[in-house]
Amino acid sequence: MRRQTALSLVVASAAMCVAATVCSGTPVAPMAGMHMSASAEPDAGPTRQAYTLNHAFLIELRAVPRPIPFEKYFTLEFVVYDGRHPTKALTDTHLKVTAGMRHGLKHGFAHGMQSTPRIRAKRGLFTVAGMYFHMAGPWTLRVDVERNGRKGTAYFTLPCCGQ
Repeated sequence: MRRQTALSLVVASAAMCVAATVCSGTPVAPMAGMHMSASAEPDAGPTRQAYTLNHAFLIELRAVPRPIPFEKYFTLEFVVYDGRHPTKALTDTHLKVTAGMRHGLKHGFAHGMQSTPRIRAKRGLFTVAGMYFHMAGPWTLRVDVERNGRKGTAYFTLPCCGQ
């Protein structure tokens, strides 16, 4: 009899969690000990900000499509800030963006994109058009910044195609 009561409580609790999620539209954290499959967890989404490795610049990914389209061209937008004064947007920088998949490599890319992005700068906003991910999975963007002879490199991770 006690087993049935315990099982009934677990089932009732799970039903209440599902009902709360459906009715409120807000995900409810699972109860301790309950297992959620990976597909039920929200994806982490793209990296939105990154300092260059030397902390000279802070780069913000201002606009990215969600989800990132598979085998379709898309556009990104970046803003570059002074690394010592991260609220000061810089308008006199040069930007270069390359993308690839690492497939476990610590350095470099196992392969890159099959397109060459075009970068347009306007008052400190960099629009990167011509991005094209031909494989599903995590892509890494390498963003190189140069300003008055000072250079820096930052990396962003973009999950492709609902992954």
